[in-house]
Amino acid sequence: MVFSLLFLALTLPADVSMHIRLETILDSTQAKVGDPIVGVLVKDAKLKGKIVLPKKTIVRGHIRLLELAKDRVTIGLELEEAESPDTKAKFAANLEEIVSTLPGMGHFEHGSLNRSSPNAQDVSATDPILPNNSPGLGTFFVLGSKFKLRDLEMVWRTLPAN
Repeated sequence: MVFSLLFLALTLPADVSMHIRLETILDSTQAKVGDPIVGVLVKDAKLKGKIVLPKKTIVRGHIRLLELAKDRVTIGLELEEAESPDTKAKFAANLEEIVSTLPGMGHFEHGSLNRSSPNAQDVSATDPILPNNSPGLGTFFVLGSKFKLRDLEMVWRTLPAN
């Protein structure tokens, strides 16, 4: 029996919206910068109505930032690669939205603070953003010094290739 494996390697184009559920549990007692993270597409990733990556595609990246400041932990994630049965794709993407949230959780977007929870009242929108929200780095915070995040759902949008 002869098997033929066709595997397409590519770079994703800009503006692909990816709704991802993080499979990796982010736990303050174990997580460290550099740790790998894995997620899965909750919906087909489309561009101009065409499917670029199918639902259930595996997405990989790593923790790029963990910083305790005042009464919150800032977490920075970077996603870099998607893999389906027949495609492996490199990409850079920005975090656009945290879909599933916990009380006291928010994210930084384009130099301002988005509160994802009405319980984040004690976090000021005028606080300086601690990390440099560089392209490809999605930053968000959790109030307090301990966290355990499961099944975190986020929406990321791909950036133009360099």
